[in-house]
Amino acid sequence: MLGEIIPHLPARIPAVNPTLQWLFTLGQVPPLVVAVVLAVRWSKEHGTAIPLLILAGGLLAMFNEPIVDHNGLVWFPTQGQWTLYTTFGISQPIWLAMAYLWFFGGQPMIIWRYLERGLSARSLWKAFGAVVLVDIVLEHPGLYANLFLYYGHQPFKFTRFPLWWGMVNATTPIVAATLVHVLRSELRGRRVLGVLLIVPIVQAATNAGTAFPVWNTINTRLPWPVVWGAGLVTVGLCLYVVRLCSLAVEWRRSQAPEEPGATGPAADQEATPWSAPTPSLTTSRPKSGR
Repeated sequence: MLGEIIPHLPARIPAVNPTLQWLFTLGQVPPLVVAVVLAVRWSKEHGTAIPLLILAGGLLAMFNEPIVDHNGLVWFPTQGQWTLYTTFGISQPIWLAMAYLWFFGGQPMIIWRYLERGLSARSLWKAFGAVVLVDIVLEHPGLYANLFLYYGHQPFKFTRFPLWWGMVNATTPIVAATLVHVLRSELRGRRVLGVLLIVPIVQAATNAGTAFPVWNTINTRLPWPVVWGAGLVTVGLCLYVVRLCSLAVEWRRSQAPEEPGATGPAADQEATPWSAPTPSLTTSRPKSGR
């Protein structure tokens, strides 16, 4: 009975093509290098380890991937794959760690930077749309190279990429960047280390919190209208989450419109385990006797 309900993998899964695996892995290098360079530059500019920690948090979030794969019906072919680790019976390739670093680390870092420089709450919608497009561009080459696949009855699957996945994946950078921005005044000194955990926690929460309607229908024999209806609910939940983030940004700025860091890096210098306090650029003058 259970075997009749649980979706099955395709009968024939081709082995990983070594040339395409090389090309797709190398394709992760340019955005990864850009993300690392920006993280180092912005950490120095703002006098905080936040950009570096967001980036590292993106890599740490990879340990959520097998759980998401299991519930969302994603598979990575094992024959010929350069495997980093295996859990839940799903082998995770090396290139995925590189992609996680810049996608779930680099993108929230960039959005956080723009929020710190005054990005409007309304513009979060543009950032969300941009991340969805990045996900579509990222995944299609890997899917058509047979490096991974989505199986089962996936809603909004017009190509090999189910579009609902792009919406879910895009919520993580928006929520993570917003949370770090809103908590900016609290993330000082040793407490800044908490940023490392924000991205993996947010990634797990946004996946479970928005994708659960689809997860609970694609793992059944329910008819396609029900599955696609669940897909619409998931998309709606993603949009609601972005709306909550825009409200959070507006609230934060209404509470502390002049808070350092809201408009630029000039006042961002702070004491952290990686930076010494920056001396004031102004000194008091002795009063003149005249």
